[in-house]
Amino acid sequence: MNASTWLQIQTPQKGCVETFLNDGQSAGCSEVEVGVIQTPGHTPGSITFLLRGDRNILFAGDTLFLNGIGRTDVWGGSHTEILSSIEKQLKTFDDDTLVITGHGSPTTIGHERRNNPFLR
Repeated sequence: MNASTWLQIQTPQKGCVETFLNDGQSAGCSEVEVGVIQTPGHTPGSITFLLRGDRNILFAGDTLFLNGIGRTDVWGGSHTEILSSIEKQLKTFDDDTLVITGHGSPTTIGHERRNNPFLR
C-alpha cells in the first residue's frame, strides 16, 4: 500500500503554467496584491513576494533565513547569485521590513543586515 492510498489523498492532476511571474510585476488574490521580486540563487526561478503596507513584509521563501541563507547546493543553486539577490533586492528595504522565511522564525532586514554572517 502506498502512502497516498493509506492517507486517502488524491494525487492532483498535473497543472499547466498560465503565466510566469517576472520581476516588478504584481500578483493578486481577492483583494490582496503582492509585488514580485526575482531572487535567484537557491534555485534559478526563486522569487520573493512583497506585501506593501505601513510595515513592508517580504515572503522570502528559501532565499533568506534568520541568521542564514538558503541552500545553494541544490539543482541550479548559486552561492554568488543568492548573495547578489539579497544584496541588490532585499537589503534595499528598510530595517523594520518583516521577513517571513520559508522555514523557521521570521526576521527583519535590519537584524539580518547586522547579524547574518553570510551578509558581512
